[in-house]
Amino acid sequence: FPSHDTKGKYFVNAALRINQSSSGSGWWGFYKNGSLDRYIEGGSLSTLNWMAGGCMIDMNGSTDYVECWIYISNGGTIQNGSSEYPTFEAFGARS
Repeated sequence: FPSHDTKGKYFVNAALRINQSSSGSGWWGFYKNGSLDRYIEGGSLSTLNWMAGGCMIDMNGSTDYVECWIYISNGGTIQNGSSEYPTFEAFGARS
């Protein structure tokens, strides 16, 4: 997301539900400008799990961008149903 010329701290948050064929592990992280900025431990996962987390990230207000990357050890799919939509959101928390 572009930060619309507002330099400061942004709270970023993501949540999704994973469906995998067998138990395993997973992790995820928020990447700023293509590099890992915050690592979030996912831990042990059964066959159907929610992963959620958030953090504060400094943004320069013009060119910075944030992505969320997810790793799941045993493959699987992201659930995308009536009450299970993946979310990614951010808002300016402090300038």
